[in-house]
Amino acid sequence: MTTSHICSLLAIGCWLLLVVLAHWLPVKYRQQAFWGLIALGVPTLGLITLHWGPGVGIGAFAIGVCALFTRPLRAINPISPTTEQG
Repeated sequence: MTTSHICSLLAIGCWLLLVVLAHWLPVKYRQQAFWGLIALGVPTLGLITLHWGPGVGIGAFAIGVCALFTRPLRAINPISPTTEQG
């Protein structure tokens, strides 16, 4: 493995970390973060495909799409049962 291979793996890892952290942003900033992540993800995906081949590129694309369009596992501001009026 060369340094360019390692750099491409680090780039996709950092991008995935940003996707995970974007779910914790306030709602009003999520759309901007979504488009920013797409703008960063396209060159990163090209870099991965260039160094690792089309199979890994398609796999990285699938992981990226799943990461962008999934919801966080836990609600950020859950409604507690004590705030309901009865």
